[in-house]
Order: sequence, then structure tokens, then C-alpha cells
Amino acid sequence: MLGRLYFNNGGKSKWMITLVQTAGFPLMYPLIFFFSSSKTQPENHHVAGKPSWTTLVILYTTLGTFFATDCMLYTFGLNFLPVSTYSLICASQLAFNAFFSYFLNGQKFTPYIANSLVLLSFSSTLLVFQSDEEQTGKISRSKYIIGFVCTVAASAGYGFMLSITQLAFQKILKSTSYKVVFDMIVYQNMVASVGILMGLFASGEWKDIDGEMRSFESGTVSYIMNLVWTAVAWQVFSVGCIGLIFEVSSLFSNVITTLGIPIVPVLAVVFFHEKMNGVKVISMLLAIWGFISYIYQHYIDDSKEKAKARLVNHDRHVRLLYLPVSTYSLICASQLGFNAVFAFFLNQQKLTPYIMNSIFILTLSTILLVIQGDSSESIYTSKRRYTFGFVCTISASAGYALLLSLTQLSYQKIVKDESFRAVLSMIIYQSMVSSFVIVIGIFASGDWKMLRGEMMEFELGEVLYVMILVSKAVSWQIFSIGIMGLTFKVTSLFSNVVSTVGLPIVPILAVVFFHDEMSGVKIVSMANHKPTNRSSTSQTSMTSSINGGYCTSTQMEGLDNTISNVNGGIGSHRSQGPPNEAAYYPI
Repeated sequence: MLGRLYFNNGGKSKWMITLVQTAGFPLMYPLIFFFSSSKTQPENHHVAGKPSWTTLVILYTTLGTFFATDCMLYTFGLNFLPVSTYSLICASQLAFNAFFSYFLNGQKFTPYIANSLVLLSFSSTLLVFQSDEEQTGKISRSKYIIGFVCTVAASAGYGFMLSITQLAFQKILKSTSYKVVFDMIVYQNMVASVGILMGLFASGEWKDIDGEMRSFESGTVSYIMNLVWTAVAWQVFSVGCIGLIFEVSSLFSNVITTLGIPIVPVLAVVFFHEKMNGVKVISMLLAIWGFISYIYQHYIDDSKEKAKARLVNHDRHVRLLYLPVSTYSLICASQLGFNAVFAFFLNQQKLTPYIMNSIFILTLSTILLVIQGDSSESIYTSKRRYTFGFVCTISASAGYALLLSLTQLSYQKIVKDESFRAVLSMIIYQSMVSSFVIVIGIFASGDWKMLRGEMMEFELGEVLYVMILVSKAVSWQIFSIGIMGLTFKVTSLFSNVVSTVGLPIVPILAVVFFHDEMSGVKIVSMANHKPTNRSSTSQTSMTSSINGGYCTSTQMEGLDNTISNVNGGIGSHRSQGPPNEAAYYPI
């Protein structure tokens, strides 16, 4: 998109727009120094022999020269083709990459991959037969053909270069450190930049750069910003592309690259007002179909690998440290029973037969889980650890229930603020203090020393490690707003009922995603977790259990409306509340 913007606004130097694709490599130097100083590399990092200096020079020079040629071909294609057509043709690089991966990287051809290759080849071939309508007055048919051939050649070259890069990682570099990824990016781009600079000066285009910058339609600043951000974008792309080759394979890296291609024609129609004719639409649909076909094959392979891993190593079962997710979630439902007890003493919650029945059933269901047979858990964790996890979860549930009751009590007796600001203040200051204590614990226990190594050894990769932690933090804050808000507006028991509603779903999701075992005991326990405390959701919130027989003006209005609806519009009589509580009304 930035390259097309360059040409649309008067940019003419093909060597300059090619140079910015490689000249941003100095941005990688801080990352090289960071990974060079890392002390968390595996112990077998230097087991394989380090390649000689001569080998590395030949490797990086070859790849750099090839990359410079490929970038130049892409530039010619972008100059002569609309962005929509260009991007769709680029999708063919996946087919070329699959072909080269078969011979160079031992990639197996399955029916789904073969289907993907055929569809992507057809999608790009269609574009050369489209009518001249969109090209009239813009570019000759011969230049359109040249642009098409250059883009196809560049896609083939790019697919070949990715396979060669994977082969170099496997056969020459043989390193497990991410430093090798950034070395590959820097030295390859450095060689390519030198070659492109030579072409820039040999062609004489360097003499026209000043005039081109001054005559740029969007202005000089826009010209510079376009080139700078094009260079930055290419380096970000290189990190992702080469990193995926290093971690998975060249074909997988190319699939992820191709993922965004169908979006580009739509953006080109919006921003550059290009025409989206029937041929392009069909081509785009074929490209998407081919992409989905490959993704499905990857899904099948991934499912087989997961099944194999589960059979080979049961000890890597997903749990919250000591308990499977399904067992953990079922035990957590006991917090509703604890909350009812604390609410009785702290918040004047009435214990109706429904609530007593709920407490009894939830207690029985959690006891079932600790006395269940060893068959479902023995292969995952010891009975001692299972019991320890059970006790910790029960204690956490009881503590959480007490916290909710105390929160409601503080809203009623201390805060006495009817604005929602009280809820947000409670969340912020409570989380701030607890975060401070937890950070002290992290440094006191020495866990902070292992964080870097933990991130590098995370099975799903460093990016997903960070994303999981960030998503967890965000989801907890959303959960806190809901829980504290319901405690503020209704009661702590109602808040807990709402939070418990989703718990029966978790064991089912744990079976699907984490492959927990769903034993008969768990099914009985899950069936017992259906909330039965009717009075906590409707009766209790409209009886004298609220505030010891008094309700707030907001609650009174809701009650008035309810009574009016039931009695044909007859409201309730409001009288003055007890001393120092003028805003409360007797029910």
C-alpha cells in the first residue's frame, strides 16, 4: 500500500523504493545485542559446530543478492500493476514455496496442499486474461504483461528464497538462539542494500531524488515519511517471516504472509479507488479457498501431533498447577455456599430453604471430587498434590466469598456512595495494593530470575506467552467490574450467583481443549452445581434482607414499579427512614 502510494504521488525511482525494502536493517542491532547478552539459552546451544566465516560470507552474500533481485522484480510489478491485481498475484508465492519445500525441506504433499497449489495457481493466472478496461489511459498492455511476469517471477523467487532460508537454518547455522534470526535479517539486508545502492548510482536515478522529493504531490515531509515507514514496515515483516521459518517452517511462514493478501484488494478499492471487477473477485475467492485448504491440512497435522503428545507424555496435562481445569472449576462453585454463610452474618442475608438446599448440594458436590478414584488423576499428579490443590482451591473459594461479603458491607457502612465511581475506586485501589504485595513476593521468592527463561521455553512461543498474560490481565479487570458492580447494585450473593452460572461450562471446555477426563463423579458433581437459591436472585433482593429492612432510593424506585405493575398501578408509601439514613426507605 505504501509502495503504491509512492508511485501514485509522483514517485518515479524504482531503485529508491527498492532500497527502502532492505535499508532498515540497522533497526535490528538492538535486538542482536539483546539476544547476544541473554543467559537463558539452552545448555546444548553450542553442541553443533559453528559454521566457518567463509561459509557465512557465501551464505549471506548469496541470499542478499537474491533478495535484492527479488525486491527489484516486486518493484517493477507494483509500478506497472494496480495494487489489487499485484497483491492477488503475490498469493501464488505459496504454491511456489510448497513446490520448493517438497524438494529442499522434505515437505509432504497431501490432497489438501495439492488442492491449495492448484487454486492459488488458477487465481493468479486468471488476472492476466482480464479486460483492458481498467488499464485504458493508464498503462499499455505490454507494460501490464511485464508487470505480471515480474510479479510472478518475484513470487517464485521469494518462495525459493524462503525454502533456502529454512535449509540454511537446518543444515548450516544449526542454532537454537533467536540471535541467528536477526543475524540473517541484518546481513542479508546489508548485502542487498549495497547491491541496490550500486544500481541506484549506476542508473543515475540518484540525481533525480531531490527533484522527485520537491515535486511529490503530498509534499516533502510526506515523501520522507513514506520512505521511512516503508523501511520500518519491511523490517517488521522480516522479523515475523524469518522468525516463523526459524520456529516452524518456510511454508507455514508463507501461509501467514498470504493471510493478509485478500484484504489488500479491498483496501485498494477504498483508498486508491481501483476497480474490483468480476475476474478479480473470482481470483480473490480462489485465493481464499486455497489458503483455507492449506490451513485445514495444518489443522489436521496439528491435531495428530497433539494426540501423539498426549499418548507419549501424560505428565504434561494442562492443569492449574495441581488440579485439572475441570476439577478446579467445579470446586470453585463452592464459593456460592460460603458466600451465603458469610452474607447471613455480615449482610443480614436470610437463609431460605432454597439457599440451604444450595449450600448442601454444593458442599456434597465438592466432597465428591476429593474422594474420587485415582484412575483419572493418578497419571497426571500424585494424590498428595491433588489433595493439596483441592484444599487450596476450597480455601480460595471461602476467602473469595468472604471478600465479596466484606465488599458489600463496606459499600453499605463505610463508602456510602451511590455513584459508580465507588466501584471503580474499589477495583483500582484494591488491585493496586494486591499487585504491590504480589510483586514483593515475586522478588522475594526469586521467581523473577526465571521469567526470561520461562518465556523462551514456552511451548507456544514468546509472543503467545506475552499475549496470554496480557489477555488474562484484561479479562480479570472486566470480571472485576462485573462482580463489584453487581455487589454494589444488588448484593454479594447475587453477584456470586451470576459468576457461578458459567462454571458448569468450563469442565466441558476443558475436555474439548485440554483433554481432561470427564469421569462419572465429575458429571454428578457438575449436575449438582445448578444454582437453586431462588431467593438470592429475586426474593432476597426485594425483601427486608437488604440493608436490614431498608433499601436505597434507586432500589425503592424499582420496587415501586414492580408493585405498581402487580397491583394495577398502586404504588407504595414512602416514609422517612431511620436516623442518619435519610436516603433509605422501609419496605
